[in-house]
Amino acid sequence: MTYTASATPPKANSFTKKQIIITFYTPQADGSFSNVTIGQNHAIHALIKHAGVALGSEAEITIKGLIRRTRDNFSIVPDYPMVDDLNHVLPGRTTIMLSVSDDNNAPLTTLFIGQINDAYTDYNDPDTPFQIHAMTNTIPAGILIPAKGYKGPYPALSILQDICYAAKLQLLNYGGWDHHQTLTNHYRSGTALDQIKGVVNATHIHYNFKQYTPITQDETNNLPNSYKQQISQTTAHLGVIEIWGGSYTGTPPNGQEKSIPIISAQNGMVGYPKYNEAGTTITTLLRPDIAFWQPLILESKYAPQNWLPSPNQPNSLTNQSHQLISKAPWDGLWLPIAIQHEVSTEMQEGKWHTTIDCIRTNLGQKPSHK
Repeated sequence: MTYTASATPPKANSFTKKQIIITFYTPQADGSFSNVTIGQNHAIHALIKHAGVALGSEAEITIKGLIRRTRDNFSIVPDYPMVDDLNHVLPGRTTIMLSVSDDNNAPLTTLFIGQINDAYTDYNDPDTPFQIHAMTNTIPAGILIPAKGYKGPYPALSILQDICYAAKLQLLNYGGWDHHQTLTNHYRSGTALDQIKGVVNATHIHYNFKQYTPITQDETNNLPNSYKQQISQTTAHLGVIEIWGGSYTGTPPNGQEKSIPIISAQNGMVGYPKYNEAGTTITTLLRPDIAFWQPLILESKYAPQNWLPSPNQPNSLTNQSHQLISKAPWDGLWLPIAIQHEVSTEMQEGKWHTTIDCIRTNLGQKPSHK
C-alpha cells in the first residue's frame, strides 16, 4: 500500500483576511430552492461539529450586521411541524451552506451543509446578532419510508441499499465488512434514520450522513425537462449515507494508493497532540480536508526520551523505561471520530482552527508515505 500527502496544507503563518460565506436555500412550491448569500462586511462566528453516526453534524452560527428584514425572513420557531407534514415535529426546510477561504482571493471550501432547526435574533445583545443552529440528521430523521421484513439471512449491505433507495439517499460503502455481513429475519420500520440505526446497531458499523447542496430555481431553469420532472416529484437525491464496516482500518488494499492528509507542526499543528488511553486530540489551523472516519497521518517529533528504545538498540521492543513496546504509537495513522471547526471573521481574536479526536486502528504500525 502507498500513502501520499493530500492537497496543499493550510498556510502555517497567514495574516491574510479570512472569508466566510453563508448561503441560505429556501424551498419553493415547485420543489426547487431560492438562495440568498451573505458574508462580506459581516461579523461571523461558527462552531461546527462533525461526530458522525446518530449525532451527525451540527453548526452554531452567529452573524452580526444583518438587516432586520433578512433576520425576520430566516427566523424559525423550533419543534413545530410543517402544515403539510403534521406527523413529524420538524423545523422549516431552509438549508444553510457555510464556505470558507484563507483569504479573499482563494477559492471557497464548503465546511458545512445542513438544515436549520432554530434561528432567531438575540435582542438582549446591542449588536442584535442572528443566532442559527443547523443539523444534518434532521433530513433522514424526517423521511418516513415503508417498513419491510427479510426472511432468513440477508446481506446487511443490501438492506442499507434498500433503505437508501426508498429514502432517495445515495449509499457510499468504504468496505471493512469482514464480520456481521448478514442479518437474519431482520425487520425495519420507522424513519430512514431509525431504519439505518437498526442495521448499524446490529452490525457494529459506523455511518455518516452528508447533505447535498439544494438545487436553486436558476439552476432548475437550466436543466433538461426530464430532470425538472424529477425535482418536482422530489426524487432527486437529498444526500449520501457513508458506511464503514466493523473491520475498517483506513488502510487501502495492497497495491492501491491513497492520498491521506498529514498533520504536523510544519503545516499548522498548534501545540502538541494530547494522548490518552482512547487515542489522541490534535489542534491545528483550519483543515477542511479532515473528514469523519477518514484516516490522517500525524507527524509529531516530540517524544519523551524514556518512551523510545535506547539509541544503541533502535529496533528493541522495549523502551528505556523497560516497557514492552512496538514502534512509536504517537506518529502514524489515526481515524478521526470527532471533528470541530471554529472559524470567525471581522472580530477580534477570531478563531480559525480545527480540533480532532482520533483513535488508533493499527497501533504500532507506522505507514510509509512519500
